[in-house]
Amino acid sequence: MQSSRPAPVSSGIWEKNAVGTLVVHKHGAIRARVRSLLVGEGFVVDEAAGWDVASGYRNSRAPGLLVTAPFLEGVDVLSSLVHRHQWESAAVIVLVPDGLSHLGRLALDRGADDVVLESCISRDLLSHVRAVLRRCVAVRPRALAFGPLDFDSLARAVRVRGTLIALTRLEHDLLELLVRRPGDVFSYREILEHVWGRTDGEGHHATVHEHVRRVRNKLAEEDPEVAGWLRSLRAVGYLFRP
Repeated sequence: MQSSRPAPVSSGIWEKNAVGTLVVHKHGAIRARVRSLLVGEGFVVDEAAGWDVASGYRNSRAPGLLVTAPFLEGVDVLSSLVHRHQWESAAVIVLVPDGLSHLGRLALDRGADDVVLESCISRDLLSHVRAVLRRCVAVRPRALAFGPLDFDSLARAVRVRGTLIALTRLEHDLLELLVRRPGDVFSYREILEHVWGRTDGEGHHATVHEHVRRVRNKLAEEDPEVAGWLRSLRAVGYLFRP
């Protein structure tokens, strides 16, 4: 990775699901701790145990945040990023073992945006993520418009042809997840993680399906065509495609 400031991610500011996130670490317990913190803040998180897997990352949403160890199975992660186009705009936070603080200085010299000690993940990681993404990620408009559909995330207001649509908190968060990334397919697991903050539980596909159905019905009261923009892929998930 080059040491100069990476180009801003075009997809958003630090907020729920603003950027795709990949956690790469050989220790499952550390990955689980980081994942739990980020999912709790609304991020959709992918993970990998080694750089051989991470380097082939092919998520449809370009990764905006990489949380990783400086070395994985002898591979210098930051040096491996240099020629990988999909990481050009990623903000990189490196996790460093407490007894190897010199690796933190090395990581910063090689282009990392921030360093967090592994013992401080639970206490400090989210603060570092917020700070890094404020510096590295371009601000996106709070409001989106798709023909007759107007979506204002800050006011939490959704209007169709000027009429305010009464959505519950979960319905609004579900719709926001989809409209922020038109054309991207979200699996049931990703939707459950982002909106409900969990991935387990029986009948979770039915839970997601029921909430999508409610949002569609409310939109359809004003414009059936807009309701049809919430599309399903059987046994896969949902997407928003105007």
